[in-house]
Amino acid sequence: MKIIRILIGVLLLLTGVNAKANVWDDVKKATVNMKESIETKVDALMAPSADNTSEIIEKIENFTPKFIEIRRDQKAAPKKKIFGKDKDHYEKKAQEKLSEIQELLFDKKIIGQSERIKQIAEKIDLLS
Repeated sequence: MKIIRILIGVLLLLTGVNAKANVWDDVKKATVNMKESIETKVDALMAPSADNTSEIIEKIENFTPKFIEIRRDQKAAPKKKIFGKDKDHYEKKAQEKLSEIQELLFDKKIIGQSERIKQIAEKIDLLS
């Protein structure tokens, strides 16, 4: 009878070790899958986009005269005005144009990631 108890105990012990091995294998597989997923996402972010240099240059050529005109109007505009356009109005227009050109020059994914990094850094600062 004592031998049967020992055999049952050994059997249960081996079954438990096997179960732990299965759980560990699952953890290893999940880790490998996460690593592959992260690498795929990084590769997608870093992949060069199609060469549209001529299109970008054309858009910059169209951007420049409009931006220069806004800055000239801003210099000539009064500092404050209740009705009409003042320096602040033209500054807002200039910043809108600059954001347009920023999207042309830099990939939107990069801009989005830099915004996420800024937000995360701010959250870290708040927690510190």
